[in-house]
Amino acid sequence: MLCSECGKNPATIHIVTVFGDTKKGENLCQECWQKRNAKILGGLNVNVGELLSQLLSGGAPKPQEDKIELTCASCGMTYEEFRKTGRLGCAKCYEAFGEQLKNTLKSVHGHTHHVGKVPEALENELRAQRELQEMRRRMEECVKSEEFERAAFFRDKVRELEAEIEQRKAISVPEAKEAQSDD
Repeated sequence: MLCSECGKNPATIHIVTVFGDTKKGENLCQECWQKRNAKILGGLNVNVGELLSQLLSGGAPKPQEDKIELTCASCGMTYEEFRKTGRLGCAKCYEAFGEQLKNTLKSVHGHTHHVGKVPEALENELRAQRELQEMRRRMEECVKSEEFERAAFFRDKVRELEAEIEQRKAISVPEAKEAQSDD
């Protein structure tokens, strides 16, 4: 695919712009992308990736000594590489950079958990899991504030929810086996 701006070079960057109900796509080569950045940024020599990284991290870049030196043991990616590229190297990176990712997700999305659409088949299970987490959190708060009767109430709720979740799992396993045998 050729660049939609110059028509000569291969396009390596795809931009989608959405205005209301109108969606416009552009394919740009690296050279045209850099020219566009220069126009947008008023001729400043700024790396857009670094600019976005700074915005996501809450402002101005931190001094060199404040940089986080975390590395994923599985793929070797560093946290600084993630901040520059915005991409993780493997599934284990989520564990290696857990706290930092939570902070980034919270600043970008306002939440650290998924709040979008969920497949209908998983909706009840997800709702029960979230309710279970909330009951456990409340129980712990009550224990810390020495409200043991309320803590016992939440403990009982936790046990009810855990039993309900286990019952759903027990029901869904035979259904899944039936569906496989029907194929």
